[in-house]
Amino acid sequence: MSSETERNEPDHVAGFGSALGLADADAPAVDPNASFRTRLALAVGSEGRRGARDFSAPPPQRILAAVSVWAFVLALGGIVVGLAALVRIIAGAPGWFEPVIILVGILGMGFTVAGFVTVNRALIPWAVLGAGTLTLIVGAILTASA
Repeated sequence: MSSETERNEPDHVAGFGSALGLADADAPAVDPNASFRTRLALAVGSEGRRGARDFSAPPPQRILAAVSVWAFVLALGGIVVGLAALVRIIAGAPGWFEPVIILVGILGMGFTVAGFVTVNRALIPWAVLGAGTLTLIVGAILTASA
């Protein structure tokens, strides 16, 4: 066989490391017939893309308690705004009010749920709960002005 044919048949699968300029010796030897999951696990490593931080571990109790209290306050505020919006709708609100207040309420609930889902992250739950608070304020302003 010629040397050109041998270069076209590598004994390992090159990943993104070759594109980044890493030496071929740094690339792990992978069976080309291995499953995608196996090749991906070898490429990413056992620690994943975030490093040694373990997102499957439960969050600290004080953070979970703070997120729960904030979400509870948002829920109470949402109930108050929702009941006031219901009274406005029954009393005869403009046609645009009902779909807009429903959309704002759904967004607020989604932001609150996202706060719980992202509780293991550093700043994301606080930003998402802040967005939920803003939607509650918008809902209150809409209800008062309708």
